[in-house]
Amino acid sequence: MELIPRMHPSGNWLRVRDTVYRSALERNIAKGAPDMEHFWGVELPALLQHPECRRQPLERVADLQAKSDAI
Repeated sequence: MELIPRMHPSGNWLRVRDTVYRSALERNIAKGAPDMEHFWGVELPALLQHPECRRQPLERVADLQAKSDAI
């Protein structure tokens, strides 16, 4: 039962379904560190195919641009 999306263990700005979170967390635990190569090269491109994840990077970029402009 998925009620609240969790922050991805490797890309902590991205909210994902519980099943995605669990598989990423298990991979990170097995490796002993965040698997950033897998996240950026495989997992993130696949996640961006889903509409609920696609808008998040755009919102993140807009937020970071606003913070940058405020500096």
